[in-house]
Amino acid sequence: MNLDTIKKIIEEMLAHMNMEAEVSVVDDEEVHLPFIVISAKDPNMLIGYKGETLMALSHIMKKIAEVGENDEGPEKLSFIIDVNGYQKKRIGEIKDKSRILVERARYYKSSVEMEPMSPYERMIVHSLFSADTQIKTASTGFGRDRHIVFEYVGE
Repeated sequence: MNLDTIKKIIEEMLAHMNMEAEVSVVDDEEVHLPFIVISAKDPNMLIGYKGETLMALSHIMKKIAEVGENDEGPEKLSFIIDVNGYQKKRIGEIKDKSRILVERARYYKSSVEMEPMSPYERMIVHSLFSADTQIKTASTGFGRDRHIVFEYVGE
């Protein structure tokens, strides 16, 4: 299954919901994953409370993509679904918060914890600091309480 197929499935789903929206596929250089961007007149219906509906939509679409991949081979199709820039904004906020907390860990030379977040959000934070020799990132906790800990390891 490819991104164009996923895009068509989303367009059909939105049509069944009688929702006016445009769907496009955009490559993102910063996150290194393609975005399936939905521009909707009523984005709240697709985003939901704290992005829960958007996360559910992403989960469903990734499961659909996995089913299609079984026929075509082992390569996994990765993408991010964004509605009216919600994910982009959220990613920016996560990056800003994590950079502040990393500076705090460096200043106090101790460990600092982030708030719980989704697996995708944790992956973004881990990738941001993967080359940092002074800070080690680790995910800890279970389920909805799983979060990142920044550990200062020195020079």
